[in-house]
Amino acid sequence: MRSIECFMQQPANERGEHVTISVSNSSQLLSVSDVSALPTQAIDSCWNGIALPQPFKWSLARDPKTLWFAGSLPALPDYDSTLSKGEFVEGLWERDVVELFIKESSGRYQEFNISPAGAWWTVLLNSYRTRAPITKRPQLVALEVVQSKVGWSMVFGVEISSLEVSLEPDSLIHVSGIMHKPRQRFLSSNRIDGIEPDFHAPGCFQPIAFVLRRLTS
Repeated sequence: MRSIECFMQQPANERGEHVTISVSNSSQLLSVSDVSALPTQAIDSCWNGIALPQPFKWSLARDPKTLWFAGSLPALPDYDSTLSKGEFVEGLWERDVVELFIKESSGRYQEFNISPAGAWWTVLLNSYRTRAPITKRPQLVALEVVQSKVGWSMVFGVEISSLEVSLEPDSLIHVSGIMHKPRQRFLSSNRIDGIEPDFHAPGCFQPIAFVLRRLTS
């Protein structure tokens, strides 16, 4: 079993607001178990400030080939049971879902959705809610989903070279989730201003802090 040790951190912005992305050193490739063992960031309240009984925990990582996204939603999953693992389906946000948004410096951003069923979807946007054609579907490396009576968790990996946007130190990130049991709740990694939970709002996105980690046996 390998452990993961932090040995350097790139500072966040002057306000200390950032999304952490763990980076494996040199040529080391991460596995699903490596990603599952990473330190997590947490969302402990709904977008409107109402506290959650348990936090939505998530983490991001990259190795030389793959961008990894892991998350655990603390609610009995609500999903379309007719969907298959690995199926590419739009509209997953109508049931339980975790979402990752990556915005490059040009303002273009790519959204990823992952369902408790193991289905996933992505879309490219040129600007706020303005869709653009995707030249190629991102290459899925891994998609593991585990359900329980108290929630569900997932690990999602996609080839970095197949992303439609660049993931650089000046990129921005937003992580969100939607739960429907026992009632509908919207979760965001950053504060949302306004009267509706708009996960595309420019203010949702946060800068990145890369954290280099060494894998040891």
